[in-house]
Amino acid sequence: MNLDTDACSRAAISLNSSEAVLVSLAPWVVFFAAVLGTVAYAWRPRTDSEEEIAPAGSRLRRVLLGLVLTGTALLAPAYQAHLHTDVSFLKHIGFGLFFAAPMAGVGLARIMGDHFRRPQLGIAVWGLALLLGMTEATHLFGDWGNETAFVKAFSTQLKPGAKYLVEIPEVPIYYLEGNKEAQAQQFSSTFVLVYQNPKGVVLSGTTAYEAAIQNNFFQVVAYEGFTTPATDNAIASELAKNKNYTKVTVVSDSTKYHDGTFTIWVRKAGVKGKGKLIG
Repeated sequence: MNLDTDACSRAAISLNSSEAVLVSLAPWVVFFAAVLGTVAYAWRPRTDSEEEIAPAGSRLRRVLLGLVLTGTALLAPAYQAHLHTDVSFLKHIGFGLFFAAPMAGVGLARIMGDHFRRPQLGIAVWGLALLLGMTEATHLFGDWGNETAFVKAFSTQLKPGAKYLVEIPEVPIYYLEGNKEAQAQQFSSTFVLVYQNPKGVVLSGTTAYEAAIQNNFFQVVAYEGFTTPATDNAIASELAKNKNYTKVTVVSDSTKYHDGTFTIWVRKAGVKGKGKLIG
């Protein structure tokens, strides 16, 4: 799968926006501590004349080092704001914060002062980061639904060598691990698809999903309509017109943050799929 294509597809169909990238406040507390550390380190490399640290070098060297380490934390937010999506934002920003963390440590040390003269300020910053982080973690945890009913319903429709189209395929792949009829290579997602029809024409985007369903390519299709609504609507419309597919069940997928359902369609027995996937 082409990562650029995948990223663009996610951006085009995501419900999220660049503003949503900015509302996760916990990482920004660490970032601003790193900014303070960068300024403080550039201004004065040591808080104590007897500190044993690596050679500080010139002020220009310290400025550049601080900018590189701290600026790295901005790469993921800037790119995802450009794409207008916050998909996997907290996972991606962690890489940048890893490099910014040393400067954040310098910033906290300077806030507390020489020999811990102002520890209450450092504790306040740490406490704020902890509070915001716990709040964000609670939200993320609560946004994942209980997929037991969906996986159970989906598992009854498995066939050897079948192809499955699932909005979030990682869920059945994980829970059905070890099932020879549910291997990872059998699954496709609603994020991106490159499909070659029986005439040899290669299609991508929404037209690829529509053509694949017209040619009965997938054994099972399951969508929720929450993560990729535009694609899901096109898929649902095409399935409704195809007499070779039957809607077998609708499974609840509600969480404390949204109400949702997984709709599962199955290809009728004896019908063969045509075409193939590219990539």
